[in-house]
Amino acid sequence: EISACLVGSEMCIRDRVNTIILNFTKLPFKQALKIPILLYRAKVNFRGGGRILIDASDISFGMIKLGIKHESGVISKGFCLDNRGLITFMGAGVMGNGSVVAVKEGAHVVFGRNFGITGDFVLHCHKSIVLGDNFSCSWNVSVCDTDFHQYLNARTGEVLPVAKKIIIGNNVWLCQRVLVLKGTVIPDWCVVAAMSLLNKEYCCPNFSVIAGSPGRVLDRQIQRYDIAAINSCKKWMITSGLHLFNDLPRN
Repeated sequence: EISACLVGSEMCIRDRVNTIILNFTKLPFKQALKIPILLYRAKVNFRGGGRILIDASDISFGMIKLGIKHESGVISKGFCLDNRGLITFMGAGVMGNGSVVAVKEGAHVVFGRNFGITGDFVLHCHKSIVLGDNFSCSWNVSVCDTDFHQYLNARTGEVLPVAKKIIIGNNVWLCQRVLVLKGTVIPDWCVVAAMSLLNKEYCCPNFSVIAGSPGRVLDRQIQRYDIAAINSCKKWMITSGLHLFNDLPRN
């Protein structure tokens, strides 16, 4: 049944082959049988030695779509996956075309339930990155927990850490061209304004708006209605099968 779905879909032959290889080489066998991850125009480093786990009670065909084009404004082609560590998916999710996910050996990335990423998204993980449930992300967003190069304090000689963990809470919305750097912590329900740069732990109440470079908490609060609706329905999945987006739950 699943094979018939793959053959009848708009996925090219390379997509189908990569999808089968990824599921059966990177997932536990019982999860792989259901083909939960679908790849689109993907370039995958299958020799990286990394692992993928789906930590969800309901695992189904096509619940995670990586590299699928769903926004006309994102014209970049392909999807790159270079996983040498561990990626954990807590549930369904969609990541658009032009995206890159690179995970270093020993590092761990967690994608929460129902993540929706538009495209041209870049994630580099050298230590730990956690994206909470209902993570909503516009285009040209970068999340990077490393400086890539070793630095030291020129005055004291102290060697500075190359990487620090990033934690993005539940129901967070990152607008276009946001840059999230190492050591960033974003509380639940926050909105990060377009072209902001975040580089620290933000202590603020729910529904806060963070904006600027570097980011600061503004004196206002907003709540995105659709994320509130999604959050109220625990069993809803953002995507499933070959269908791109499922209808939003109704209150």
